[in-house]
Amino acid sequence: MFKVTKSLLVIPIVIGLLLASCGAKNGGKELPNTTPEPTPATLWRVTEAAIAEAVLGTPEGKCEWEMLGWMDQERYIWAVCTSGPGVEGGGASGPAAIRLSQNGSIQSISLPGNDADFAISVRQIFPPAVQEKIFTPDFDMYFFVSRLEQRWKSPTLPPLVYTRTRDTFPAQGEAALPSISAATANRIAPLAQLGQGNVRQVQFLPNDQIVLSGDRGIGLMVPEDSRIYYQFQNLLKGRPAFLSPDAKYLASIYGQTVSIFEVATESLQVIIDTSAAKGIPRRVQFLADGMTIVVEKYIPSEGFPTTWVALFRLSDGELIDSWIPEGNNFVLSPNGFYLAGLFNTAGLQLWSIPNAQLLHTLPVVASAASFSADGQILAVVEMTQVSLFWVWDGVEIGHLEKGMERVSGVALSPDGKSVLTWSDGPEPARLWAVPDFKLIKTFEIQGISSAAFKPDGTAFVMVGDSAILIYNVVPDVISYTLIDIYNQVTDLSFAPDRTYSEDQRLAVAYQPGSYHSVIVNWDLTTNEELFIRRDDQAISLEYAPEPYGIALGTPGKTVRMIDDDDGHLLREFTGPSSAVQGLEIDTKGHLAASSMSEVRIYSLSNPDEKKGRDIRISGGWVSDVIWPCYLAAAVDNGSVQVLDERAEEKLQSIIMPAPGNTIILAAARDCSYLLAAQEKSVYPLTVGSWELLPSWELPDFITALAVSQDGSLAAVGLADGSIQLLDSATGQVLQDLTGHIGAVTALKFSPDGSVLASGGADGVVMIWGVE
Repeated sequence: MFKVTKSLLVIPIVIGLLLASCGAKNGGKELPNTTPEPTPATLWRVTEAAIAEAVLGTPEGKCEWEMLGWMDQERYIWAVCTSGPGVEGGGASGPAAIRLSQNGSIQSISLPGNDADFAISVRQIFPPAVQEKIFTPDFDMYFFVSRLEQRWKSPTLPPLVYTRTRDTFPAQGEAALPSISAATANRIAPLAQLGQGNVRQVQFLPNDQIVLSGDRGIGLMVPEDSRIYYQFQNLLKGRPAFLSPDAKYLASIYGQTVSIFEVATESLQVIIDTSAAKGIPRRVQFLADGMTIVVEKYIPSEGFPTTWVALFRLSDGELIDSWIPEGNNFVLSPNGFYLAGLFNTAGLQLWSIPNAQLLHTLPVVASAASFSADGQILAVVEMTQVSLFWVWDGVEIGHLEKGMERVSGVALSPDGKSVLTWSDGPEPARLWAVPDFKLIKTFEIQGISSAAFKPDGTAFVMVGDSAILIYNVVPDVISYTLIDIYNQVTDLSFAPDRTYSEDQRLAVAYQPGSYHSVIVNWDLTTNEELFIRRDDQAISLEYAPEPYGIALGTPGKTVRMIDDDDGHLLREFTGPSSAVQGLEIDTKGHLAASSMSEVRIYSLSNPDEKKGRDIRISGGWVSDVIWPCYLAAAVDNGSVQVLDERAEEKLQSIIMPAPGNTIILAAARDCSYLLAAQEKSVYPLTVGSWELLPSWELPDFITALAVSQDGSLAAVGLADGSIQLLDSATGQVLQDLTGHIGAVTALKFSPDGSVLASGGADGVVMIWGVE
C-alpha cells in the first residue's frame, strides 16, 4: 500500500498497470462531454463513461474517483482509470474539473496540462483549496487499483463513490468546498494588471523619453516602447510627485513637506518645510533657473477655494517669497518668468514670478492655457474659443472660434508659430497656424488628457484614452502606441457562470469623464478586452447570468442591459427616481437597483418588465445594496435596512456607530453573517439577531470591502492603496497586499473563489490569485 507523491509521475503498479498523468492525454485542453439526462439506474455508468473518455480517450474504461470538492455547477475529482483488467490494461491518474448542466448531466471535463504546464493549469482550473489537495495528494492508490480489478471481474459492480453515496456527485445545495480559506490567504499573489492607469500630464525630456504623470505616480516611456516604467515608486511610496523639466530632480509631497530627490542617485537632497505659507501643498513646479521651485498650496474655504503660491530655494529649502493670486491650477511659462491662474471668474491674472507682481488681468475665464518657450505669447481656452495674447502688454493677437466644438486643452509650439487644440471627449485634435489660425492638420484621437511639444518644436505627444500619439513635424509622420489608460475604477463584477478555467470574464466600470464612462469587459485568460464601450455613463455595474448580459446603473435614472460579448444594448429598465448608485442580483435572477431613497426590483427573466417594483427605504440616500438571501441596503443616515429574501418585508433597521458616514456592505454567500464598514472599522453582524459584534480596526479609511465565496476571508481596501486580508472569524490580519497607488475603490472575489480583483483610483485593476 502506498500513496502518490507527485502528480505527473509515471507509477508502476504491482498488478502491472501503468498510471500516468491524465494531462498527457490532452495537453490541458478542455474536452467537451455533453451527455443526455440520465435515468437514476444508469447515472453512474454515464458519468464513468464520460470520465474515462476524458482521461483515457475511450468511454469503455473503468474509473474510480475521489471527491476533492465542489462549487456551484463544478465538481472536482481525482480520477484513477484503467482501460482493461490486469497487465493488458493501461491506466492514468490525475485531477479533473467536471462542469454540470442544470439537469445534472456532464457538460464538460477539464484536465490540467502536462509537465511544465501542469502547475499553471491547475491554478487556472481549480479553486485554491482544491489546489492544495492536488499538490499534496493523500489517498491510497493501491486501494483504488484493487477496486478497479474487482470491477473488471464483476462488470455490474458500480464505482465506490456511488456505492457510498448512492449518487455519483454531491447533490445540489450540499455544503460546498471552501474557495479561499483563511489558511491559504498568505499565499495570495498578483497574477496580472489590467490597464496602465490614468495620465494627467505629459512632457518630453531632453533624451526624448516621454514622462507620463498621473495617479500611479511618474512613468517613463521610450517612444519605441509601449510600456510605462514606474521606476520611482520606491522613492514616492504613493505620494504626489513632480519631475523637473531636465529630469534631474524629483519632488514628492508629504503633509506640509516637499522632499527633493536627485534622480541619478535616488538620493534625498533636501526636505522643504512649507508650513510658513498657508494651505495644503498640491503641486510643485521647477523654475528654469534650476535653483527655485514653485509650490502651490490649496486653502480650503466656504466659498471658492484660494491658492497660496510660494517660492523656495532648492539648495536649502528657504522661503524666498509668497503671495495669494486669483485662480487655481497655475500654468508656468517655460522660461520661469510668468504664472497664469485658471478658473477665475474675474479674469485671468498674469504674474511676474521674479517680482511677485501682477502684470495684467485678461478678460477671459480660462480653463486651460499655454505659453510659448520665450514666455511672450499666451494661448488661452475659454469654452469653445481659443485666444492668443501678448504677455508683455496683455493685448489680444487673435482668436479662433468657428467650428471648434468643445476644447479642453491647448499647447503652443515653442516658437509660437502653431497651436495645438484638443478635447477630452470624442472631438479630434487639431493643429493651427499662428496668427492666421489656418488649419494645418487633424488628428483622430479621442479623450485626450494631456499634450506637449518637444522642447525643440520638432514633435509633440498626445495621450488619449486608448493610445499615445506622437507627431514628428519633419518628416510629416504620425505614430500611435495603443495603451489602456482609464480613470478611477468605480465598480467591477465577474461573470457568475464562468470559472477561471472557462474563460472567466471581468466587467469594469471606470469613472465618467466629461461625456462618458468607459465600460470594459476583460477576458482574464488572455488579458484582452472583449469590448470597450465609451458611449455610456455608468455609476454601477453588475454581471448577470447568461443570457442577460451586464447591468449598468446610469445617472440618467435607468438600468441598461448590454451584451457581454460585444457590448451592444439588449434592453433598458426605467423607474428609478434618481441616479442608480448600486446593483445586485439574487440567486433567482432578480435585479435590485438602489436610487435615492428607494430600491427598485426587476425580473430579468420577464421580457415585459419595464419599471419594476419600488421599495421605499427610510432614512435617506441608498449608497450600497447586497442580496445574498436577504436584501441589505446601506443608507446615508448611518443605518442598514434589512429586508427578507423577496425584498418585501422589512426585518431590521441597524443603526451604525458613526451616523452620517458612508457604509460599505459585504456578506457571506451562505448568508451566515454580514459585514458593514465605516471609516476605519469593520463591524460583523450575526444574521437573524442582527447584533453588531466587536469591530475590527484597520490602519486607514476603508474604501472597499468583499467576502470570499466560502465566507472565511474578508478583503478590505484602504485609502492608502493597500488591501488587508482578514480571517472573517476573528478579524485577524493575514496578509497586506500592495499594488495600487491611491485608494482601492472596488473589490470582488470570482465565483469559483480562485481570483480576487481590485480596482483603484489609479485607474488600474489588479488580479490576485493563489500561488
